[in-house]
Amino acid sequence: MHRNSTGHDTGFTPFDGRGWASRRVGRLNRVPAELFVSLAPRREDVILHRALGGLSQPRFLEVTADPNALSRCVALESRGWVGTTVAVDSLHTQPPSSAEPLHAVLIGVADPTGAVVGALDLLTVRPWIAVLAAPAATRSAPAEAASGLALLLAAGYEPALFDGAAQYLVAPEHSAALLAQVDHPAGPDDSFQTLEVSELERRLREVEAERADLKTRIAALEQENTTWRARAMERWSEAAIEYAGRGRSNEAIAAELTALHQTLSWRITRPLRVVKTILNRSARKARADAATR
Repeated sequence: MHRNSTGHDTGFTPFDGRGWASRRVGRLNRVPAELFVSLAPRREDVILHRALGGLSQPRFLEVTADPNALSRCVALESRGWVGTTVAVDSLHTQPPSSAEPLHAVLIGVADPTGAVVGALDLLTVRPWIAVLAAPAATRSAPAEAASGLALLLAAGYEPALFDGAAQYLVAPEHSAALLAQVDHPAGPDDSFQTLEVSELERRLREVEAERADLKTRIAALEQENTTWRARAMERWSEAAIEYAGRGRSNEAIAAELTALHQTLSWRITRPLRVVKTILNRSARKARADAATR
């Protein structure tokens, strides 16, 4: 019997080396309180993690037509799930091992003949939850008799949810614990985000961090500006005091010149100064005329 991290039985016991028979289902948790970033196009990862995320290391198997396409289980792997994604063309040559329990299988290709279900030996391994690309199916309106969906229905699997492109089925031995966890699509109660919203919130956090950094830098620049203004005002005050001192000296000189102009000798010699000025101008003009000849 396997146990999860809480000490509860995970609910499966190996038998005959190939499949797994369920004995008891332990306590299953919903998606954790922290937001789950869904990468699956139809939120398959949210539904599966809601139902099986409480187990210790849930296992999945995904079958895809395009091995290069993004797996629908990437987000599950980030939450501790383990599993394999295989191309449908390689199932017959390299069938997946059944040595480990299989909690969820996702078949992303149509299986009208039941070949995929047969190649995976799902009727023996009996995954707890199967997600098949198929039309909606009910007990009263089953799919084609030979299809993989019909084979699982005949084996007792119970339809839980049709999301418009895929049918979710639950093994009857686990329906009491899982059916109510799988029978509705992902919603607000699952505390999940799409990748687009997660990226927008990440970018918002980056912008807010940049804004906070800019505010810090602006505050530092304003503080520096205040410091320089204080220094400039201090220098200006010093210059104003010095200039005021020089102004008083100029006033004293101006007073002395005024007193000189008012003396008797200054008035008497004024005509001589006028003649001297005229002679100086005439001499400068004569020199200028001589230079131009």
